[in-house]
Amino acid sequence: MFCAKAGEKDIVEAVSQINVKDDETVCILIGEKAPLDVRRLIASLVKQKVSFWGGIFPGIIYDEKCFDQGALILKLPVLFKPLLITGLDRDRDFPGLPDFQNIINKLDQQYCALIFLDGLAKNNSGFLSALFHELGSAVSYLGGGAGSLSLTQQPCVFTNDGLFQDAAVLTFLNMKCRLGVRHGLEKLTGPIIATKTCNNKLVELNWKPAFDVYKAIVEQSLGMQLNVHNFHQTARIYPFGIIKDTDEPIIREPIAVTADRALICVGEVPENAVLNIMRRDKHLLIKAAGLAARECLSSKDEQIKGALVVDCVSRHLSLEDDFSRELSCIKKEISCMEQNTILGILSLGEIASYGRAYLEFLNKTCVVGAFHG
Repeated sequence: MFCAKAGEKDIVEAVSQINVKDDETVCILIGEKAPLDVRRLIASLVKQKVSFWGGIFPGIIYDEKCFDQGALILKLPVLFKPLLITGLDRDRDFPGLPDFQNIINKLDQQYCALIFLDGLAKNNSGFLSALFHELGSAVSYLGGGAGSLSLTQQPCVFTNDGLFQDAAVLTFLNMKCRLGVRHGLEKLTGPIIATKTCNNKLVELNWKPAFDVYKAIVEQSLGMQLNVHNFHQTARIYPFGIIKDTDEPIIREPIAVTADRALICVGEVPENAVLNIMRRDKHLLIKAAGLAARECLSSKDEQIKGALVVDCVSRHLSLEDDFSRELSCIKKEISCMEQNTILGILSLGEIASYGRAYLEFLNKTCVVGAFHG
C-alpha cells in the first residue's frame, strides 16, 4: 500500500486494514518530510498489537516517481519477527546481534535478509561484516541506509520497541530474492592509497591530508577551485571507488571536510585500501540501473511477484529530472512482474550481496531485488 502524503492517521488506518498473521510482519518505509511524529505513530501502532518495523528515508519510490512525504506499507512473510541491533557507533560488539547457530539450519537461499540501518552510523560495514560472519551465504541480503538528506544524524529506524539511532533492524523474508547491483561510475584517476583512516573518516591519502589530495585531483579535472561552498555538489560527481575483486569498485561518497582536512564518507574506508577517484556520466548511471534490473532476472520469461529498488539519494540528486528515466529503465526491464509497479527507497547507502557473494555497504549504487514466492 502507498500513501503519497503520509500522516499518522493514514498509516494507522492502513495498518488496521491489514490482516497480519503470526508468520508475517508490517514493514513501513517513510519519507523524511511526511507530516507526522514518528514516536507518536509507533505508540499508536503498538496498540494494534501487530509486529511492525521500518525506517525514515530521504524519499520513497513508487512506480516512476519519488516522494519525500510518502510511505510504503508492506505485509511481508517472515521466518522471525524483526531483530533490533544497536551500537553501530562502536568498533565491535553489537548489542542485539544474536547467536544465529540456533536458527541457521532453518535458513537457506529461499530466504532474504532484509536490513535497514542508520545510514550515517560510523561502523555500518563492521556490523555487516559481523552479520556475514554469522550467516555467510546462507541467505541473500538486501537493504539500505535510513536517515535525512540534511546529513544530520538522528533516530531513523524503528520497531515496536521505539525509534533508534546507530541501529539496524532486520528480518528474514520467506521469499527468494535475486539481486542486481550496479552504479555505472567510471574511473577518473588512481590508484591512490588510503594511508590513514578511522571508520568512515578518511584521514590521509598517500600520506597527506585526504582533502588536500582530493582537492588537487578534482580541481585539475574541474578547471575550477574546490571549496566548502561547492564541496557537496562536487563530491556527488567525484566519489571514491574502493578497488575490490568485484565487477565494479565499491563507491564511497565524501560528505564533509573536518577541521584537520580529513574527509567523512558514507560508510567505512579500510586503512591501506586502494582507491580510484570516480566520475559521473548521467548516461552511464541510467544504463547501469537497467543492467541491475536485468541482472536480477534469471530469464526474460520468468514471473516474479514484485521488486524492491534501493537507489542512492545521491543518484537522484545527480540525475535531477533525468532520474525518472532511471526508474523507467528499471520498470521496463522487470515488466514481467505480476504487479507492474516498482517500489523502493532513496537511501543513504545500499546493502546487497554484491556479485551474489560477500555482503557490502555501498554508495551511489542502484540495487534491484526481484522476489519470487
